[in-house]
Amino acid sequence: MTIAISRWQLPPRNLQLSAGQVDLWRYRLDIDSENDLTLGKDLSADEFARADKLKIPKKHRQFIVARAGLRKILASYLKVRAAEITFSYDEKGKPALAENISRLDFNLSHSETLAVLAVTQSGAVGVDVEDIDDTADFYPVAER
Repeated sequence: MTIAISRWQLPPRNLQLSAGQVDLWRYRLDIDSENDLTLGKDLSADEFARADKLKIPKKHRQFIVARAGLRKILASYLKVRAAEITFSYDEKGKPALAENISRLDFNLSHSETLAVLAVTQSGAVGVDVEDIDDTADFYPVAER
């Protein structure tokens, strides 16, 4: 099996997934605070409730930006408005599309200033992103 790997690029206007295809998206979470009102306009009440549990303002904002980006991207695949998307959650809190007639699966990870989203129609998918602390001294840990 040949896997085509390409550089990060702008998405096509008409998003479609082929069998076995996984699209990876990345977007920044540290955007201007002036955009906060427009970003959160499509979030649901339960998403705002989850954001409100985050007492650190920076984390609160990152959650809203991450979920707004998730909704915008999924809406492009589903050909619906971002506000129309409803999520269900498993016992661990992982979101899925509530009415998933498109068989679209996704996984979102975010850390500090970056969000990464994987989208596929080929079953469960996972992605993870972590912020690296360049100032941390890892040598003592590595020696042990």
